[in-house]
Amino acid sequence: MANFKQDILEAVGDEVIEAIKILGVQVSWSGDDSKFVPGDAYAGKLVSGIEIPNVLRALDYEYSTGYGSQDCHTILVWTTAPDHSYSTGNVYSIHEYDGSTSIISVPRHPQ
Repeated sequence: MANFKQDILEAVGDEVIEAIKILGVQVSWSGDDSKFVPGDAYAGKLVSGIEIPNVLRALDYEYSTGYGSQDCHTILVWTTAPDHSYSTGNVYSIHEYDGSTSIISVPRHPQ
């Protein structure tokens, strides 16, 4: 099992996280919809500044990246380059291909 927070931080690397938005509550594919997941408290909210560590703590859970339905929150993460010179940053999101889940990015401002 992978850790969602660690996968986000690994994908972002040395870029600075400016904002995170959790697009919805985590769907339980096991049939137990009564289970509360800490990240659900931030569903639908755009979070920036000093709240970012709290969101990352809420996303600190094990999930499956293997085949099957997405087992994590749907997120958007906006970043900037640490030195603001070589890049304008990226937008990260969840991606599923052939049943496998990963984190991908696209440039914030294509050049």
